[in-house]
Amino acid sequence: MQVAPFPENEAQRLQALERYEILDTPPEASFDELTQLARAICQVPMALISLVDANRQWFKSKVGLEATETPRNLAFCAHALLHEHLLVVEDAKADLRFFDHPLVVGDPHIRFYAGAPLITPDGYALGTLCVVDYQPRTLTPEQYQALSTLAKQVVSQLELRHKLKILNQAKAAADKANQAKGEFLATMSHEIRTPMNAIIGMTELLLDTPLTPQQRDFAETACQAGETLLSLINDILDFSKIESGKLDLEKHPFNLRDCIEGVLDMLAAKAAAKQLEMVYLIPAQVPETLLGDVTRLRQVLVNLIGNAIKFTDAGEIEITVSAKAIPEPGTRGANDQGTPIVLEVKVRDTGIGIPPERRHRLFKPFSQVDASTTRQYGGSGLGLAISKHLCELMGGTLWVDSQVGQGSTFSFSFQTVAISTPPGLDEAFYHLQGKHLLVVDDNATNRKILSLQLQPLNLQITAVDSGFEALAKMDGGQVFDLAILDMQMPQMDGMMLAKHIHQRYPSLPLILLTSMGWTGSVAALSDFMAYLNKPVKLSRLHEVLRQVAAQACILPAAQGVWGQRQANANLGERHPLRILVAEDNAVNQKVARHLLHRLGYAVDMVANGQAVLEVLQDQDYDLILMDVQMPEMDGLEATRRLRWSTTGLCPPDSNQRSSHLNPCPRIVAMTANAIQGDRERCLQAGMDDYISKPIRVEELVRVLQACPAGAVRVPSQSAIPDWPPEVEAIDPVVFRDLVEMLSPHEPAFARELVQTYLDSSTPLLQALCFPPFDIKEQVHAAHTLKSSSAVLGAMQLAQLCETLEQKISQDSGESCSLAVATILSEYDRVQNWLQCYLEASEVDL
Repeated sequence: MQVAPFPENEAQRLQALERYEILDTPPEASFDELTQLARAICQVPMALISLVDANRQWFKSKVGLEATETPRNLAFCAHALLHEHLLVVEDAKADLRFFDHPLVVGDPHIRFYAGAPLITPDGYALGTLCVVDYQPRTLTPEQYQALSTLAKQVVSQLELRHKLKILNQAKAAADKANQAKGEFLATMSHEIRTPMNAIIGMTELLLDTPLTPQQRDFAETACQAGETLLSLINDILDFSKIESGKLDLEKHPFNLRDCIEGVLDMLAAKAAAKQLEMVYLIPAQVPETLLGDVTRLRQVLVNLIGNAIKFTDAGEIEITVSAKAIPEPGTRGANDQGTPIVLEVKVRDTGIGIPPERRHRLFKPFSQVDASTTRQYGGSGLGLAISKHLCELMGGTLWVDSQVGQGSTFSFSFQTVAISTPPGLDEAFYHLQGKHLLVVDDNATNRKILSLQLQPLNLQITAVDSGFEALAKMDGGQVFDLAILDMQMPQMDGMMLAKHIHQRYPSLPLILLTSMGWTGSVAALSDFMAYLNKPVKLSRLHEVLRQVAAQACILPAAQGVWGQRQANANLGERHPLRILVAEDNAVNQKVARHLLHRLGYAVDMVANGQAVLEVLQDQDYDLILMDVQMPEMDGLEATRRLRWSTTGLCPPDSNQRSSHLNPCPRIVAMTANAIQGDRERCLQAGMDDYISKPIRVEELVRVLQACPAGAVRVPSQSAIPDWPPEVEAIDPVVFRDLVEMLSPHEPAFARELVQTYLDSSTPLLQALCFPPFDIKEQVHAAHTLKSSSAVLGAMQLAQLCETLEQKISQDSGESCSLAVATILSEYDRVQNWLQCYLEASEVDL
């Protein structure tokens, strides 16, 4: 047997083989298909793709052979490497090189071999594509050519595989670089934002102190610069996430009208400062309950409406919404979640407009229409680029129509799912149907929007554009049940018109429509029963109409709730109880204490279940209002132990029978969880009843009256506070009801409650954001923040906290990180709103 010598370029050949990184890899279909084709064409029982390294030949693909490799000195392929073309051995026993070869005289008794060298583009033979038979034979010219061609295909496949591996490695490196970039930007964003928040916060505190005009100017400039820098940081971080594909959309139910109204509330002060009208219209046929990412939708709206305010010096800004069903049937049609639709939102302004030749720059990152715009108006040039990317992620796009000097209309579309909600009109509005309402506003768009918003109430609406026309209709004999008057109108404003109306009809209820920036005195509102800030929120409009109608006796007296609340003020005298509240959240403690005080009850307060057990050793109570989630010992465990002690049983971890056998007080669970089965778990633990947070007076009165009266009379509250001046907050209806329930004559308590919420939220957010991360602490922080936020009416923040609370025990990493980031963003908005409330209420005090 002759052993094949090494090729002259053996070292380079082995290096080339190593570069392909193919030795000892699993079978691959692309190579197996070529091997099977070679066997079929040559009509032989065995075909192989053999690669020869320093010591062996290894089979990347094989048909008709069990072995995976053989020593190199026995390899026929080692001889084929030395040939430029096909090596054919027609009869191994007749060939002097192989007649005594172990694989010829023994298993597998090779008689025929044909091997085509696998020669790389740079000239190195790595192995062969070979066919083997147990009988002597010859190849036809066609078979010879086919085997040579297939060998070239094997080499092409090796090249393709190698290049794909390089590309995958490059992609992995790029992904790693992007990840590092994202982590770096996130770290830098946090590191920059932390001192910037301190700078802005301290500057705002400085602005609240007595300053000279020059000092105030310096401080306001520093504060504005800080806000601009923070906005730029946020834009860069968002753009980085989009570029690296790390920005994911969430899907949660949300209310479209609430989203738009919330954005308008945030920007109303800026529009009012420039005396711009802001109006919006959502036609009745547009679904309001949707499934999608409300945070990103809000981000697009804030950018477009903010730009409209920035680039408009006079006139109005109008937001309109339209919807159309996605026409594709089947999978895109109605399903269990809802009906897929496309929403289109238009933001129209009467600003400077954009020249056609410069519009192509609008959606490019770090680009504006021209350099002079950058100098005059500022901005990073990222907002529109980010908004367009967000619209595309939501299945839509963003475009613009504009005329220089007349204004622009920015339109965007996005795909979402409409969730059906049961129709119906609030019972409180039935008595308004058919009533005559007068709307006086010089702005035609405002009149149109108000008329459309009021259509569902079936009112008879008369809309006029001036006070003179309104008085003419009244003098002509037209009778109205109530009227909405705009404050700012030429020749005769709303105040003057109100005086004229009340000279004719002293009892006609009037509502003032005013801009957010109006600074008139409360005394000036003496002719009005209520006022509405523009842009008018539908929910607020309906609520004010209901309240005004009730006060003006347009609605039946039974619809009012103030009398009922006054009747409950002496409940503590009529139905005395000794009450213990177990609640670890400082905000909730204040709410519970003040609500009970309003109802005439004194109350003791503890912060966890262990404290409940300890205080009951020395004091008896008729009722315990027990929070479910508390540190050290939760409400469920405390209830179980309390039931054990009062029945003479012992808890599992106790070796002694309890000696405290006083009658067990009635226990009512207080929890912010609204999930199915929560009530059942509380009752199984031994609780008697269950109320949800935020606590409503009606529910609290119910559980108090359900508890047998105790022997000890508690002092009642001597006075009921006045309702403080109305201030728009996160959810005005929830917030106003809370303040009305707690402190009508004590506005200072509402301020104290808000400040307590802000102070107590900081450590909760720190527990969510900063290591070391403890799952129990994070769940507790999310739950506590959810509860206190819902109490104040921050429903969006409460929903985000509830989602995070559920995620923490299931996920880790990006999904929770994104949820925390969304909570931080939403908390910033809530904090700003509450700070505005504190400032406004401080002025009124």
